[in-house]
Amino acid sequence: MVVLLLSLLHIAESSNDFLRIQMPGVNIPHNNTHYHFQYELKFTTFITGYKAKASPSVQSMFLYGCGGDRRDMGVWIGGTPCAEDQEPQILWSWAARGEEEFHMPANVSMLVGGKDLKFLVLKLHYKEAMPEEYRDKSGVDLFHSEEQTTYQAGIYLFEAYRGSFPPGERGLHIDLGCNYTSPQITVFAFRTHAHHYATKISGYRVRNDTWSPLGCRNPGLPEVFVRTENLVTIQPHDKLYARCEYDTRSTNETVVIGNTKHDEMCNLYLMFYTGSLELSEVDTTCTHAVLLSTEVVRWYDSVFRKRRNLTILMGIILTLLIGVSLMLTLKNYYCPPPKKKGYKHPKEEFQKLFEEEDEEDPTENERSNNYIS
Repeated sequence: MVVLLLSLLHIAESSNDFLRIQMPGVNIPHNNTHYHFQYELKFTTFITGYKAKASPSVQSMFLYGCGGDRRDMGVWIGGTPCAEDQEPQILWSWAARGEEEFHMPANVSMLVGGKDLKFLVLKLHYKEAMPEEYRDKSGVDLFHSEEQTTYQAGIYLFEAYRGSFPPGERGLHIDLGCNYTSPQITVFAFRTHAHHYATKISGYRVRNDTWSPLGCRNPGLPEVFVRTENLVTIQPHDKLYARCEYDTRSTNETVVIGNTKHDEMCNLYLMFYTGSLELSEVDTTCTHAVLLSTEVVRWYDSVFRKRRNLTILMGIILTLLIGVSLMLTLKNYYCPPPKKKGYKHPKEEFQKLFEEEDEEDPTENERSNNYIS
């Protein structure tokens, strides 16, 4: 009843530039509490950016879009974001250590409101219990516009549901992979998420045996969406892979994938845009575990071979250039190129000169007679 009254008293702050969705002053009764807050949108708008407003007690935040009927409760603990017969659509996610604003590219936004996504549900994961008198109002500022954009944004999620690792080892990893069968999308940002032992999370698109990176980042860095180095298109029949790497040398216990702060996780979020098609046509989740070792080794080997062959080729070209330059320099030094037509090799000229000298050279008796006279 207290939670319900709090939700009824809550009013989302709004201005011409942003809409603030936040918890209505909730208490954190125990560790690993998952709160949901439902906000009904009575207008249609286009989200163009986000900024987290989180207290130190917040481990992570998610914003979902839900359609269908309104839940009976405005705030609840545990459970799912949407009603049981509704599939939640991820609009944004954030984890501790990050507060940077994120803005989408020009002419890209997320459409919310209307019959399809008329409820915004904010989910917060609180890592530790707080005193009874504590009230939390963490949330997110949504930058939005009333003008429709050409492209609609969405989020594609890689997520591992199960897995475990032995202690005291490095080079451990979980691999996820899916065949993409939905309409074309273009990835422009990504976010990684894991807990204590993850060292790197990376994603790749494979097309015609060519690997293209989708994003790579240490999840120990601020867990916010960052732009990809290049825009990457994903088309039907592409293969999508993600790898989470771990180092468990700092623990003596088995590391398990799970949902609490004591467990490990493996999440890669890809933010993409697409044309005017409905996002419901895009399959936005990949949870299928695969063994990427062969594929990745082949990929790394192909990259190494290409680099090695390129290095060898560049070495050969450089050697040829140096050799040709040296030969031309020596030729110019010992045998200058001809300046006139009919030029004869110096050897021929020297030979002719010697022959002429032999014909004109006087005999020894003639030289003696000339000297006496």
